[in-house]
Amino acid sequence: MLSISPAKANDGQISSKELLDKTMCREATAKYQLADENGYLHWYQGQVQVHVKVVSIIADDTVRIRILSWYAHDETLRQWQPYLKKPPLLDNLVLEVGKYHSVKRNDWYLCADKPGTFV
Repeated sequence: MLSISPAKANDGQISSKELLDKTMCREATAKYQLADENGYLHWYQGQVQVHVKVVSIIADDTVRIRILSWYAHDETLRQWQPYLKKPPLLDNLVLEVGKYHSVKRNDWYLCADKPGTFV
């Protein structure tokens, strides 16, 4: 079977310096909390796509990013998104627009360069 996956930011074709001011994306499972009818918070999971801007280079494999936006692929998360008390978590990243994080670049791909690589 033939499948297409996005080109990774560390695929050897782009250096860390070239990532500066670029928009990168990641698709993964995020965790979020919702209250039940009694007000108790429970954790749920949903698929998201996160868009970030690379603001600085920390090391060859690590970049500092700023969260630009995120999109919920998961229908339940998309419906409850306006009611979330806290932003979802992706690993240890708080998906709050404008928030800064340091991340390993190999988990991300360049959004504009989403050409497929054949696997």
